[in-house]
Amino acid sequence: MHKAARLISSANNLPPIHIQLVGCNGVPGRVYQPLLQRLENLGVHSTSFTEVHNIPHVEDWSACIDKVVTDTIAERAAHPGVRVVGFGHSLGGALCYAASTKAHPTCNETGVFDGVLLFDPPMFALSTRLAILAAQLTGLINQWPLVKGARRKPKHFPGGRAEAEAFVTSRRLYKSFHPEILETFLSRGIETNDAGVASFAFTPEQEAEFYATTPADLFAATAVGQYDASNCPGTLFYSTRHAFLQARDVRFLGSAKGVRGPGSDEFGLVGLDLPHFHPLIDPDNTAELIFSHARRLVEMHDFAC
Repeated sequence: MHKAARLISSANNLPPIHIQLVGCNGVPGRVYQPLLQRLENLGVHSTSFTEVHNIPHVEDWSACIDKVVTDTIAERAAHPGVRVVGFGHSLGGALCYAASTKAHPTCNETGVFDGVLLFDPPMFALSTRLAILAAQLTGLINQWPLVKGARRKPKHFPGGRAEAEAFVTSRRLYKSFHPEILETFLSRGIETNDAGVASFAFTPEQEAEFYATTPADLFAATAVGQYDASNCPGTLFYSTRHAFLQARDVRFLGSAKGVRGPGSDEFGLVGLDLPHFHPLIDPDNTAELIFSHARRLVEMHDFAC
């Protein structure tokens, strides 16, 4: 453990904290390594991440959720006595929340996680989910700008890594990333085969499939359980700029009609005047946000495992 971590844990008499990260759609979890390093520098005991783009069928959200569960249970075993807090960004937020609904054989009180922090996850109001379901049933989901945009990305770069890097650094979204995050994306988010052809590690088709198969599960007992009741405390951070989650979605999640997590006494909703991709744009501020709220979760709850 870092010296800073020992001092902070000792000063606050808190058990050590492990952060399990699940990233956003289109970005491998390993690209968040600069953020995870900042968390360890702040005093988090340990960190790890789950990759979901390397699952054979990414449209199977249940398999992706199971991967989060499996990875998290493995981290629990590797770090006994550590409180495990999940941090999910966008797609990762939905997967973390869904994983938090799963039972854990040695931790009946809280489940897989001791707490979760979700940043602008795709957890929508009934009206939004109904529209998603209708679009999926009619095939119109393939005309959704996010789906079309993902599929317009090049699948391969015959010119190799140099061509791929030139494409990435010319795009506004990637240029907004923190320099360390962008450098990590260029080095670890792009792969080159034996023939010298480069491609994205998280492929455009996988990204499009995640968008197109977002669970609508209009009833809590159906589909992947993304909106099932969770016994896990946590916080859902949403962007008040509403570029992704709309105001109606936030109102629903905070209402008595929302899921048992968001809107309940155990789960807070916090609006932030930050962009949807803030964790990739400002890892310093995001690390401070995660660290302070993870400590707060541990301080507020007497976890039984």
